[in-house]
Amino acid sequence: MSASPALDACGEAGRTAGAIAATTFSDRYCSLATRLNGEIDGASVPLPAWGRKDVQRRMLREAGVSNVESAEIGGRGSLRSFVRAVGLPVVVKPTGGAASRDTWLLATESDIQEFLRLSGDGRPRLSMFAEQFIVGEPPVAPHLADYVSAEVFRFTAAGQTSDDVLSHAFVTDRLVPAWPCRETGLVLPSAMSPNQQESVIAVAQKALDALRANVGVFHVEIKPGRPSAEVIEVNGRLGGFIARLVRYGTGQDIGRLALSSALGHYEDLDLRWDSCVLVLLFQAPDRAERIERAPARREVAKRPGVLDVDIISPAGASVNCLG
Repeated sequence: MSASPALDACGEAGRTAGAIAATTFSDRYCSLATRLNGEIDGASVPLPAWGRKDVQRRMLREAGVSNVESAEIGGRGSLRSFVRAVGLPVVVKPTGGAASRDTWLLATESDIQEFLRLSGDGRPRLSMFAEQFIVGEPPVAPHLADYVSAEVFRFTAAGQTSDDVLSHAFVTDRLVPAWPCRETGLVLPSAMSPNQQESVIAVAQKALDALRANVGVFHVEIKPGRPSAEVIEVNGRLGGFIARLVRYGTGQDIGRLALSSALGHYEDLDLRWDSCVLVLLFQAPDRAERIERAPARREVAKRPGVLDVDIISPAGASVNCLG
């Protein structure tokens, strides 16, 4: 039984309406969707720990999928103790964070001091944890980052158990991030070789098995490396911008596929790329506080090759680069 009357009511409403599953396309609602699924189908087995990246890391380590050390950060002493144990660099981020917000890369002593100063003597307002920074293999092109993501659609076919999982998956390349770990863009199709992509997808599948994520669509960030790739984090939804990139590059609607996977309904996927497409995310410079000038959205949209423009922050808007 849920400890939340509101969650109980949502679950009852879903059952009354005949709903058989809940899903989301947003990080912030992954945990809620998972809990609602438990309410709708009365699941008694442990469900994926979305919104708890610290728990995910522990589960991945226990399953032998990850070798990355991590620890909860409750204050100055715990951070210093972790750094002494594993060395620099380390990444500090919220257990329930999204889109790299409030993420810190601590590579030097001065980075640690700055984090402690801005986070209130090491007692941050958010639940934070630290983990070893993962170094990936050199990317296949200089404009690409040393990490990629695997977009994985998992289904349980009729008459099969949760252990008999069917899936589709493909790899998305990333552009070199801005400091400290801010995304600057995504590229499809991947420039990795088929064998490299298969290796990345295999690790993603093992991570999802470890997290008991058998049905739905998942976004698994991975750094290719030797002897094997390493998982950065796992998200319980379709990766941001991915559906639009696939639609522009292939004409296919994987948003529909994401909904089908949440229901456990298997559908075929055969991506045939007609164009190479990418998303550019223009991050504010390091330590910037306010935007001084910005082009008009219409001006950017008229440039050759531009298919769409989402949001351009206006002059005068404040920015917060350091979390």
